[in-house]
Amino acid sequence: MECVICKNGETSPGMVNVTLQRDDIAIIFKKVPADVCNNCGEYYLTEDIT
Repeated sequence: MECVICKNGETSPGMVNVTLQRDDIAIIFKKVPADVCNNCGEYYLTEDIT
């Protein structure tokens, strides 16, 4: 899929770290499956993952 952020990259399956933060609390999920742009690094999570 074409990256909607940079418009120059293509996404491919990979793993990312996702950080959720509220006030002073942060939760980090490591090795989350996602489609990752090979140009800018933007990632897209599927509905099943979210």
